[in-house]
Amino acid sequence: DLLTINMLWELEDINLATNVASMANFSLMSAREVSLYVRQRTHCSSIVKLLHDGARRSELFTGHNSWMGYHMMLRVFKRYEFGGLRPVAMTSYPGALVSGDDWFQVGNLTITETTLPNYNNEIFAAVTPKTVPYWIRAMVANQQARSGPDWMEVFAKHNSGTYNNMWIVVDYSKFEPYKPVREGLLTVGEQLPDFFYYEDQTAVLSYGYYPSYNAAAYPETARLIKQDKMAREKGEDFSYQMVSRAKVFRRDQADIRSDADMQRTMQYNQFKTDPLAKGDPCNQLACRADLDKDAAARQTFGAIDAKYTSSAHVRADRTLVISGPTKDDQPVFDWRAVDPALAAKSSHNGQPERFNFPWM
Repeated sequence: DLLTINMLWELEDINLATNVASMANFSLMSAREVSLYVRQRTHCSSIVKLLHDGARRSELFTGHNSWMGYHMMLRVFKRYEFGGLRPVAMTSYPGALVSGDDWFQVGNLTITETTLPNYNNEIFAAVTPKTVPYWIRAMVANQQARSGPDWMEVFAKHNSGTYNNMWIVVDYSKFEPYKPVREGLLTVGEQLPDFFYYEDQTAVLSYGYYPSYNAAAYPETARLIKQDKMAREKGEDFSYQMVSRAKVFRRDQADIRSDADMQRTMQYNQFKTDPLAKGDPCNQLACRADLDKDAAARQTFGAIDAKYTSSAHVRADRTLVISGPTKDDQPVFDWRAVDPALAAKSSHNGQPERFNFPWM
């Protein structure tokens, strides 16, 4: 059971790699059908935001929210301290030895990720059992790495090709308020079966921000998962630069100037009034699929949390977190208000009925 819990985030890819019947035929699907398929299989929004005070860089925020089924809302914030090992703080779940979201705070390193989509069933042929699961590689990298490139090099070894993500490592030892940013501050890597690529993205971050939202940023990754092909055939909403959340981040990131702004950003959802949403509650930074006006697409699924840190918080060994679907501009999520037929499909034993929690 413990192994199953920790393999949970990889089981979907293992199923696709071992069961041809489970693979989708994207050529026969509409853009909407592909979007709904991807919604169920990719997770999270993230941003690394550099605050500019004129020509000076005053603070560096890193934020993330986890898109999961609401049955996953029984959460634990954990801190591991074992003799001789580095302390690891992370958002997690009962029984899980890894984060799963993912969000780790390890010394000066903040590590997070968002899931990559995949429109190319052929790449699963490279998945073999002679590899190491993601969750073991992540925890080993957390202990061995002292920098972003270190983390990527360790994590890439024995790549399982399952739970394929864009990984983001922020090295806060490379950031000093009001001083020029230094190489190695931000490292971004992308994993696929038999493929791992990373680069230093500090130069991009120096312009203000680096976002992540379930789309491949590197051209070779986009080619391998056929993201570029999907954008040509189904529309720009499948491209890295033009997906809805890319547009929201691009429009709103300049308004982040404080902790309160970061909290609002990571819980942003105004799908009824934001033209970028096109009426879809998951075309926002914090998805609320339970509010989808399309009954066929409505799910107990969305951003089940938000968390962030900054250089000031890292120095205090602190991550700020909030549990539950966004409620800033939407109704507080309450299991009693969910359609009984929909709620019955999503086990929530042990959860509170109402998720009206503050930031902590």
